[in-house]
Formats: sequence, structure tokens, C-alpha cells
Amino acid sequence: MNKKRYTILALISLVSILPLFLSFPYLSRLSLSLDDFSSQIFYYLNKKSIDANNIVLVAIDDYSFKEIGQSWPIRRSLYAKALNILNGQNAKVVGFDLIFEGESPLKEDDESFASAIKDFKGKIILGYFWDKSGLHLPRKKFLQYAVHGFINSINDFDGTERKCISYVKFDDFSDVSFAIKIASAYKNYSQELIRSIVSGQKTDPLDLREEGIKEQYVFNVNYLIKPNDIKTISLYDLINENFPAGFFKDKIVLVGPTLGIAHDIHRTPLGVMPGVFIHINVITDIMEAKLARPVSVIIPLLLVIVILVATLYMLSFFTFLRGIFLYFGIVLGMFWLNIAVKSFGWYLPLGSIIVCSLVFVALGSFYNYAISVAFLMQIKNKLIRDPLTNLFNIRYFSERLYLDSKGIFRKRKYLIVLFLDGYKAYSKAQNFEQLKNTWGRISGSLFSVSNLWARYADDIVVGLMRRSPDLTYIKEVLNETVSEKGIKVKMAAANISVDTDILKASEFLVSEIHKSSEDIISLAYKHLPKEIHHKAKYEKRLYSLCLDAEDKNAELLNLIGQLKNEERKTKEAYFELIASLVTALESKDPYTKGHTQRVCNYSLMLTQKLNLSLEEKERIRKAALLHDLGKIGIPDSVLHKKGQLTDEEFSIIKEHEILSAKILEPIKEFKDIIPYILYHHENFDGSGYPHGLAADFIPLGARVIAVADMFDALTTGRSYKSAFSVEESVNEIEKAKGKKLDPVLADKFIEALRDFHILTSI
Repeated sequence: MNKKRYTILALISLVSILPLFLSFPYLSRLSLSLDDFSSQIFYYLNKKSIDANNIVLVAIDDYSFKEIGQSWPIRRSLYAKALNILNGQNAKVVGFDLIFEGESPLKEDDESFASAIKDFKGKIILGYFWDKSGLHLPRKKFLQYAVHGFINSINDFDGTERKCISYVKFDDFSDVSFAIKIASAYKNYSQELIRSIVSGQKTDPLDLREEGIKEQYVFNVNYLIKPNDIKTISLYDLINENFPAGFFKDKIVLVGPTLGIAHDIHRTPLGVMPGVFIHINVITDIMEAKLARPVSVIIPLLLVIVILVATLYMLSFFTFLRGIFLYFGIVLGMFWLNIAVKSFGWYLPLGSIIVCSLVFVALGSFYNYAISVAFLMQIKNKLIRDPLTNLFNIRYFSERLYLDSKGIFRKRKYLIVLFLDGYKAYSKAQNFEQLKNTWGRISGSLFSVSNLWARYADDIVVGLMRRSPDLTYIKEVLNETVSEKGIKVKMAAANISVDTDILKASEFLVSEIHKSSEDIISLAYKHLPKEIHHKAKYEKRLYSLCLDAEDKNAELLNLIGQLKNEERKTKEAYFELIASLVTALESKDPYTKGHTQRVCNYSLMLTQKLNLSLEEKERIRKAALLHDLGKIGIPDSVLHKKGQLTDEEFSIIKEHEILSAKILEPIKEFKDIIPYILYHHENFDGSGYPHGLAADFIPLGARVIAVADMFDALTTGRSYKSAFSVEESVNEIEKAKGKKLDPVLADKFIEALRDFHILTSI
């Protein structure tokens, strides 16, 4: 490897390290996905060794909400009753993942809750949070015999919670998180140990309350618990004392909402789960001594350098396939190293390290490929051109016409044949260098007229032009070059079609030149023999070109692969651009913000139950993200109207599916998903719009999106109606079976809600 190549690869390696320090949208998403996969494997490897028996969750779920029969939030007197029962059951620590801010409508509710806190023999931790409006603390009377801890969380840019705020310093006081206080209260940790727990990664204050926060520390959460791994009892069963003896004795009891109406559902590396389970995972991390402390940035940097050096060696001295196998062996080793590091309570940014190496492999391989392609192009140019004249050889010339007939250059229909009368006699008197100089001048003159010329014989040249050629001008241009050498130019031209056999047509025109006394002959299409218009079969053409094609096949295949890859990137760019328009449209209205992503998530939940192919799932995902694209064309006065729509306004809204289809129709990449978008408001009984399709005449993807769209509409509030609970929404879906919704898909969707613990009632 020469010095220049080493230098370029060294520069590529420096570029490859940037993802370790900077955020790039697609690379960062890939990095986080790799970290999440590592977290999932870590969870399954440690699942049996984690002791979660000391924690009990009292879930404020849809079942409790329905049975208690109160509006949200539930009266504090019920929490007082629950706390009194827990006190009698000798619970050691109780944490409320709820905000008891302000006074209750009924004064006696606050009095009973304060009394229950005062009488509790164990320890109580109450949650609070902050936002732009300030701190939202529990009432002071509740804090006389309890402590508080903040429940604020951090989302990464993709909306997934991987970190936990451990410590924050405000203007007038500092505090640790809700989860840390619970673990500390249960284990009676010393202040020194608590300080060691919170001394994680110092970060800039959150934007939510930037002016009021002086310091903030976070740490990565090792997710060790899923909802099914924890003992759970509904609030309704607790207050009715429907639980076994000793269920709460000496336990940590967390009281928190899991019902949909609370909107406390979060994305985590282990999937979607209510926010209270994030606190449970932090508590478990502390009690199991599996905190994910970030390692020094020097360690991942050194690992990246080692991998890049190893990859550089593989790119330089191994074949591509062998190098790829070795590279993935290194990545696999890094993966298990990351698992081992997590077991010791450290967080290694595996995703960023692998992304850095992938960038280097991609750029390095592309650089090697570019060098190879440049070399192959040099070889190709030498093979397809006559070394003396620098004109194409006749076989390549014929192939170019065939390829152009399949592409955009279909207007090239004029074949020109030049006969250099006297060239043979001239060539016998000249050496190779003199002939090459002469042909250099001839080629230059020809290329000034057209870029496609080939040498048919020693003294015959053929060319193709898109427009009717000025034969007199061409003859004059050539005469300036060859007349002094005793060469006379005679020429013939004919209008041809893409089905013309170039070799036979050239042969015919040469014969016409020899028979005619004229220097210029111009023939119409109808004057050419009929057999000339029966182009040779492509198999015969390939046979005639086999000597050239064998050496170029590998290069052509690689180029085709590269074009397909670029085509795929272009498709994704189209999709991301249009999806961003839908997101921007939704962001104008707080009631619809996030609607598209939620419909997409619900649709994917349903596709999991249907065992669809990956390709079909991807089509449904894209269609769900773009299903409301047509609302771009709906007036804001209608789209964001506060209150019920008139019939006229609703008819305008009903046009958005058609508008979506019209917007996407010119883009062929979206051809497969347009029916899913166009018909997602068709009803199973045929009463929907825009075309009144029914049952299986509605595409499956449209029926899936219809279920997801209806569920999100029910569980999301509007200015003119309150949101339904998950339980109520499921009842509405049951009613819509066979009418608006496909009954089979509706049942599968309800099963999916249970599987993903969105619907928790039995």
C-alpha cells in the first residue's frame, strides 16, 4: 500500500471517530438500537438471578379505575385507606409515584391522607416534578411525616428512556431522585453511599427549568425488570384487602398509575412500559449493585482505535469476504465485552463504538472500491476503443445503440457511414505515430459533431446522431483534415429505428457508397432493406460480444449494486421528508401531536399478532406514518377547529385520504402503500369513505391502520371531548366489530393490548 493510500485511510479513520463525540441522526439511532439490543440480552442473561421479591407494585390500573368509579385523579381518601392497610401489613417503605399538589376538593380527603401518613410506622416517599412553570411539590402538610423525591426522567432524541436523573441542585435546595430515596430508605444507606450512587455523569441542566437548576447528574439505567417480573396488585384489590397474608410485610410498596388515561407510558430498551416500572428498575439497579456508571471516554476511544487498526489491517491484507467475517468476529467480541462490563456496574457505549467501526468499514471499503472502479474504467476504455483511432470498436458501438434504445436516449436515429477513399494507400506510406496523429485530428473533428463513432474497417467509420445530420458540414470539417493527405471523404446517412441491425445497416450503406458516384448519399427509412430492421436477438449479440463482456461483467454487476443502494437511500430520503411534513403538521395542534407515531406503534403491535412478512410490516409502518399526509391540504380553520365540525367541514376533512393519494401518486416508491392510506377510513360493513368498500375488498393494511387510528382517537382527548380510558376504548372497539372494524383484527388488537400491558384488567 502506497503512502498516499495510507494517508487517505488515516483521514477516513479520523472521520470515523466523530460519531463517538458528535450526534448524527441516522448513526445515533443505529448506535442506540445496538445499545438497546445489548440491554435486552443483558436482561435475559440476568433474569433468573435478580431478586425482585422485596418490591410490590400497587397498580392504579383500568380495572381499579372502573371499579372505584371515580374521575381522574382518584380521591386522596382512597390512598389514605390503602396506606392504613399497608401500615397494618407492616410494609417497610411506601413510595407514591403520584403528585399530591394543591388541596383536594374535599378538605376531609387531605385530612385523612395526612393522618394516614402520620400514623404510618415505616417510611413514605412522595413524588414531585418540575417543568417550565416551576416545581410541583406535595402539600407541606403531607411532608411533615414523609419525604419527597423527584420523578423527572430523560428521553433520548428517539423518545426512549435510557437514563435516570440521580441528583439535581436547585436555587435553594438539592435533592436525589424518587427511586434513590426509596432504595436508601429500605436499605438504610449512609449519606456517603448515597453520594457515591449519585456521582454519575454530570450534564447540562434540562431546558424545562434551566434557570432554576444549578447542577444535574444522570446515570444509565440497567433494565433488569419487566412488568411481568414484579409482584403486582390492583389498588381496588388492596383497598378491599383481597391479597394473601404477609404479601406486604417488610416490602417496598410502590403506588403508581398503569392505566392509559394517566398518559404515563414510556418507551424503554425493553419495550413500552408504565413510568412506575422505570423507578422499579432504578431501585433494583441500586439494590442489586448493577448501576451502569459511564466509563471514562478514554476507554471507548482506545477500543475504537484498536478496532480501526484491526479493520485497516483486514482491508489491506485480506479478501473482502474474509475481512468482513473477521470484522464481525471483532464486533461479536465487543458485544460480549459490553455484557461483561455491565455485570460489573459500568456502562460502555457499545453502539457508538460499533458505529465508528462501521463508518470506517463503509468509507474504507468505498475508497478501495473507488480505486478498483477507476482502474477498471481505465481497462474498459482501453478495451472498447480502437488503440489507433481512439474510436469505439464496432461491437461496443452496436451494444450502445441497444442500451440507448432501452433508456432515455431513444431519439438517436441517424446512422452515418464515412468512407475515407484513399486512406489505405496513405496508410501504407506512414508509420504508426504518423497515423495516430492523423487519426487524432480525424477523431477530434468527428467528436465535435457527435460523441458516438466507431471504426467499422480500416477506411470506414460509422456514427450515430439524434438529429438529422448536416452532411455537407461534416464533409467540410473532415476535408480540412484529410484533403491534404490525398484522402477523399464520401458519406452516406440513413434514418434508422431502434430495431435496426447496425452491422447490416452499415454494410448496406457501404455498398451504396461504392455503387454511387455521389460524395453524399442520404436515404430515408423506407429505402432500407426490410431484413435490416430485424435486429439480432440479444443472445446472439451477447455471443458476439462475449470476448469483451467477460472482462467487464464483474464491474457492471458492482455498478448495478451501487445504483440499487443509491436508489434505496433515495426512497428512504423521500419517505423521511414526507413523514417530517406530517409531524410538522401535527405539532401545530396539541391534541394531534404524536398521533401519527402512536398509530404507527399500535399498527405494528397488531402486525405482530398477525405474523405478517417483514415486507408487509414495513409497508404498513410507512402507510401508518403517512396516513394523514393529505391534511396538509385541509384549511387550518377546519383542521384545528375547537369543537364539533359541521357537515360541510367534515366533508372537507373526508377529502384528506384522496389528497394523500394524489400527493404520493407521482412517486413510484410509494405505489404499494397508497391503497392502505386511501382506504383506511373505509368501514368493514361498507359504510365508510371514500369509495364504500367492504370486508376483504378493503386492503389488509388499511384495515390494520383503521383499528389503530380508532384506538388512538378514543384514548386521546380533544377540545370537545375527554379521552376514554383503555378499558372504555376496548369496549368501543368491541361495539365496532363487523361495523367499522374487521372483527378478526379487532380481537387480535385487544390481545395485543394485553400482551403489551396497555390493557391490564382481566
